[in-house]
Amino acid sequence: QYRPEGLAYVVYTSGSTGAPKGVEITCQSLLNLACAMEPIYGKGAVLSVCNVGFDAFLLESACALLNGRTILLPQDEELESPRALAGLIRGFGAGFLSTTPSRMSAFLKDEAFSQAMAGMESIVCGGEAFPSDLLQRLRLDTPARIYNQYGPSETTVAVSIKQLNHASAITAGSPMSNCKLYILDNWGNPLPIGVYGNLYVGGVCVGRGYRNAPELTAQSFSESPFELGDRLYHTGDIARWTPQGEIVLAGRSDHQVKLRGLRIEPQEISGCLMKHPGVLQSAAAVQQHGGQDVLLAFYTSEAPIPEEELLALCASYLPHYMIPSAIVRLESIPLTANGKVNEALLPHPDLTVSAHMQAETKTQELLLTIFRHVLGRPDLGVDSDYFLFGGNSLNAMEALSEIGQRTGHALRMSDLYACRNVLRLASLLDQDGGASLAPIQRLQRAPAQERWPLTPIQQGIYVQSHLDPTGKTYHMAGGFRLSFIPDIDRMERAFRALISQEPLLRTAFVPESDGIFARVRPEADFALPVFRNVTLEEAAADLLAPFQLDRAPLL
Repeated sequence: QYRPEGLAYVVYTSGSTGAPKGVEITCQSLLNLACAMEPIYGKGAVLSVCNVGFDAFLLESACALLNGRTILLPQDEELESPRALAGLIRGFGAGFLSTTPSRMSAFLKDEAFSQAMAGMESIVCGGEAFPSDLLQRLRLDTPARIYNQYGPSETTVAVSIKQLNHASAITAGSPMSNCKLYILDNWGNPLPIGVYGNLYVGGVCVGRGYRNAPELTAQSFSESPFELGDRLYHTGDIARWTPQGEIVLAGRSDHQVKLRGLRIEPQEISGCLMKHPGVLQSAAAVQQHGGQDVLLAFYTSEAPIPEEELLALCASYLPHYMIPSAIVRLESIPLTANGKVNEALLPHPDLTVSAHMQAETKTQELLLTIFRHVLGRPDLGVDSDYFLFGGNSLNAMEALSEIGQRTGHALRMSDLYACRNVLRLASLLDQDGGASLAPIQRLQRAPAQERWPLTPIQQGIYVQSHLDPTGKTYHMAGGFRLSFIPDIDRMERAFRALISQEPLLRTAFVPESDGIFARVRPEADFALPVFRNVTLEEAAADLLAPFQLDRAPLL
């Protein structure tokens, strides 16, 4: 039985104690999000690309279903291929996509995906800062509504949203329905427009708290001093109001960081390293290397510990996005006066690996060229670790897509995580001539048939066309004023040549005893209508006659 205050779901997020925290969200909060998302969705299907453990997956699942939307769930291998996703977008009429800006940027590097964006209706990006260059690229590639969305897991995925298509500045937007945002100073007083302070969230969207963790709940959730019975969540984000009633974010006040849209607590990584008996102290931080955010870990010990051993330890306890790109041994961890890790004094290690080994086979040469191009690292060698040179799950998709196009074999993300360098990956490709790998699936021409069943979309268009008494539901008419008199005969020959080459233009939709079927005619007569001594309105009236769907061509 439904109860508004009943538990809808629990989502786990990184915790400052070194252990994940389970956020409890009620049915009322989830329904409120679903109602707020109703005008955001497109009419087409919702393409699901988020991991099920990421709270944004709710936008693609529960909220979409509650709004009557169709959900398109790609296979694992399709999620790793922007080209495959482009095929799904076109083939199933996807109209909504939600992802992080960094992942969207990686998708758009694939030409097929970029072209498929032309059919998208609504794009929502969240989880990290929205770059201006990504907005410019999306404006060129798609007519879709482009949104920047903000919200912590503790407040049911999203609390503010901003449509950016014609925006003069990128902000996190204004509060969504039944969400209340407060920007307060350290004593809980509201701050004026333009002054940065601590961002708090109130309203129906605020969750119950942390599962089986009353002390942690008390630290972040509190009763609202502004509205009786309401509760506030302290996000840990720093923000300010704009004169237009929108918020601008300026980083976090605690130690959490975001890497590729995922919240990471460095203490959780250092706590994992401390499980090793030889580690005395440890720390973790995100640094800029080669223009990319790289997660690094540092430790002290009496004797050096093999890096592979510590990475294997991290892989045993942490998700892949929290595994450091490198682990560096220090003589001591720099600390502040109050004993906390001083990230500003952590060294920036040189991640360059000497490319002393040369490619010995054509496969190695090909992979080396692709890796160097994708990562922008000409110093990468055949024995260099892809992920230590700035590789991540986003640019890995670009690399795997290129490898598939050049070799004809489909590699999975797990293959790259396992092999990590050119030598191992080339060995995998060359083993039995790549027979153990799945070949790239090529579209095959369908066998010839006398008639074809209609797709669900075609059936809907056929029915709606006959329900409309004018017969013009899908009549896409247009007119062009030319500055010259065209060659009518030549234009007619061009249309006839096009119709003879394209089966779709020779297709008629014929009612038969067992249903409506599409039949491709071997020939379709065409004559270019020419009107003389008539007004534009008189010509348009004749051209706007209803289609006869059982006669080709439908022009």
